[in-house]
Amino acid sequence: IYARGDYYHQYVSEDYGHKWRAKDPPADVKICYGSTLQFIDAYRPMAIDPHDGNHVFVIDNKTLLESHDSCDTTNTFASAPNTSMNSIAFDPGKPDTLYAGTDGGAYISFDSGKTWNQVNAGLPDITVVYSIAVDKDSNVYAATPFGIFKLEGR
Repeated sequence: IYARGDYYHQYVSEDYGHKWRAKDPPADVKICYGSTLQFIDAYRPMAIDPHDGNHVFVIDNKTLLESHDSCDTTNTFASAPNTSMNSIAFDPGKPDTLYAGTDGGAYISFDSGKTWNQVNAGLPDITVVYSIAVDKDSNVYAATPFGIFKLEGR
């Protein structure tokens, strides 16, 4: 489990929160913030793979980054659905299914982000999706300037 301290520090627990230690990444590594659930702050929205805690997606300056080592290092994710990313979420029941909220709407990937398709049915015409979340029953919710919408039939 990861927790944010202040802007420059993060903490890690390897025993489900019983003991914590500071984790100060090297200066040249991007810092990931968050927990086992999607945590969005003003700096870096992120999502942790529910089946592999070392696999993390983080958005930095609207660019999708990926890490396979718990955010010790990150790389630009080559197949992001849109260059203006706002949020990313794993489906907890289907780890290969990802949802993305962008300045151009909502997207879904069934293959761990290799390919993406828009899922904007029921949303106002080409709207910004600030945040996207998936509950334990695979219901998907998108926060837009017009309110929060439940994406049907996903």
